[in-house]
Amino acid sequence: MKCYFAVRFLGFLILSNVYCAAADDSGSPKLFPITEFGPNWPQPGSIKTGFIDQTGAVVLAPTTDIMPPHHFDHSAYFAEGLEPVQVQLKTKWPPLAWGYLDTKGSFAIEPQFEQAEPFSEGLAAVASKAGPPWGRGYIDHTGKWVIPPQFEQAGPFVDGVADVQKTGDWLRGCIDRTGKWIIPAQYPSIGQISEGMICVGRYVTPRTAPPSSMEQAPLVWGFFDTTGKQIIDFKFNEPSVFKEGLAAINQDGTCGYIDKTGAYAIAPTFLMGWDFSEGVARVKTKDGKMICIDKHGTTAFEWPPHVSWAEPFSDGLAATAIRGKGPQGRIYGFIDHTGAYVLPPQYLGAEPFSNGLSQVLAGEESGYIDKTGHFVWKQNMSALEKKLQMPH
Repeated sequence: MKCYFAVRFLGFLILSNVYCAAADDSGSPKLFPITEFGPNWPQPGSIKTGFIDQTGAVVLAPTTDIMPPHHFDHSAYFAEGLEPVQVQLKTKWPPLAWGYLDTKGSFAIEPQFEQAEPFSEGLAAVASKAGPPWGRGYIDHTGKWVIPPQFEQAGPFVDGVADVQKTGDWLRGCIDRTGKWIIPAQYPSIGQISEGMICVGRYVTPRTAPPSSMEQAPLVWGFFDTTGKQIIDFKFNEPSVFKEGLAAINQDGTCGYIDKTGAYAIAPTFLMGWDFSEGVARVKTKDGKMICIDKHGTTAFEWPPHVSWAEPFSDGLAATAIRGKGPQGRIYGFIDHTGAYVLPPQYLGAEPFSNGLSQVLAGEESGYIDKTGHFVWKQNMSALEKKLQMPH
């Protein structure tokens, strides 16, 4: 793809059904990132990053002091009032470091980390520059270590537990907020933690070493709760996640939805199925139709003709795509819970609505729209597009 903006802005498309649980930010201002490209892009100092509020008013003026943040998982910016940003240090080596901005634009935690993730449940996973190679641990809002760096990988805390992989090891497990192991590090894969349920994968045939890149080592999946108790046996051939009390299970070519006991709440009669959101889920029937079902498995509506992709509902709308001349051969619009278009397909790119706004690319303009399609903030992309499509 030639356009850098499309890679940065539409990266969520390749994540398809992957969504991370955003922290509860009910008491935090809702801020959205904006990026301005200078005429000497891509030279250092040519990109400015700032933030706007829901009205489009600039809250933190664009500056070259921080690198553009990217939340391809659609999680909230400034979770718990703090946002991880990367800066270029002028007096230290290595020159790049991560810290945390507050909503006033000041560093609440000074840049000092090799890598940093958003806060969730009062803790954030960071990699220490002084710790073991790629050693990750967890800090609190003051920047103090709560769980020292010791992990190769460290996920966000959800429902009091986090998925981690120990440094120098290849197996994963889950810890609580004190660093105590809830699920021992003895599994090759941990799925998304959601609604008190943890999807865990183990090899069908036990192994003592990780498979090589040329090997196929199939996994079988089950579910644990956040106390470490196994709730649903290892019997599924694909990972899943609970959303609104149900989990889509694709098994042996058919899809249905199970409850938290492992019993089917909606019989496996579909060709494919996606997560529930706002009471409905998108499924593909065995005759190729794309429909939306409720939690009884009853058809809520049929998707508009020619829809090739759709995101889950958020803020009452779902981003949908039809084939067109966009960067990925698609153009995007938004439908409501009746399946009717509220905003017809017209955008070259569109992210799901969050806190009333969606980031879109429309012709030579990009920015944030409200639910009426009105731009609350935008910039013209024409000059930038020419620069971005030049070989470099």
